[in-house]
Amino acid sequence: MKKFLLSAVALMAATAVWAQSGEIVLDLSNPTTTINYVDDGSGKAQVWDGCYSGGDDVIDYGIFSFSHHGESNYWYGFCPSISTDVTNYNEAGEAFYTHAWNAIAGGGVSVDDSGQSTVDPTAPFLVGYWAEYNYYMGDPDTQVIFNDGKAYEAKGMYVTNNCYPYYSFENGDGFARAFNQEGDSFKLIAIGLDEDYEETDNEVSIELASFNNGQLSVITDWQWMDLSELGEVYGILFTMDSPDKSYGFINTATYFCMDKLTVKDPDAVETGVSEGKLNKSIAGVEYVNLAGQRSNHAFDGMNIVVTRYNDGTTSTAKVIR
Repeated sequence: MKKFLLSAVALMAATAVWAQSGEIVLDLSNPTTTINYVDDGSGKAQVWDGCYSGGDDVIDYGIFSFSHHGESNYWYGFCPSISTDVTNYNEAGEAFYTHAWNAIAGGGVSVDDSGQSTVDPTAPFLVGYWAEYNYYMGDPDTQVIFNDGKAYEAKGMYVTNNCYPYYSFENGDGFARAFNQEGDSFKLIAIGLDEDYEETDNEVSIELASFNNGQLSVITDWQWMDLSELGEVYGILFTMDSPDKSYGFINTATYFCMDKLTVKDPDAVETGVSEGKLNKSIAGVEYVNLAGQRSNHAFDGMNIVVTRYNDGTTSTAKVIR
């Protein structure tokens, strides 16, 4: 599979948000990449203005780098959104893919100190779109990697249905049939990535919708997806599955919504989270190409990235620019 494209900006600016519990939680309100939101025309949804541009690119939030590919009229990977729109655009007679920024929960997710999750209409979330054909052609597709080159033990994240597939589960749409056959199951699948960002044998899944015993069951709020069985990974690839296929490809719209990806801090597990670890941050980054040349900026092609931290430690990672 084509390797993930990692931006130099991510490595230079990445700083960890260290939780007292030794966890690192994705914070979409504090991006490393500059995120500007624009109205999608509905008055209810604000979407990242870079969604349809950039070619192969990444969106960075601290140690988390999310894949993105954008063209003038097409995108896949991840796109940030702030939306309360739950309109059924199938019934409205509009193309749903032009309103793909919406979570059926009616907003983002907020979690209080007790761990209770609620819907927050002002909170951003990520819309993921798995482009199945591109994935099988070897494109970097829908994945997140840890841009400091370290392995992390995955804990979980919150997920909910995107409105596009949600409204087709009951009645179908112009591409997909309804979920009305026994055993129907629409799944989000998470696959661990190794140090070369290749898929491991470890994967977990969650059913976003299913039809069993004559009843349709669909996730309509933010639910926790346990990722602990992935173990220690250098990143996570997301794919999807549906029984509704033509010529081997899924007809159901392969969108999902996610937030608050959570991993364990490996240093905290080993040291008990000392004060120094809690305040650990990146002090500098150096890039080395295959010819042994060194620079403060990434070379085209393969780079060995040497990251220095304020506590005197270093880490290395192989990335392709």
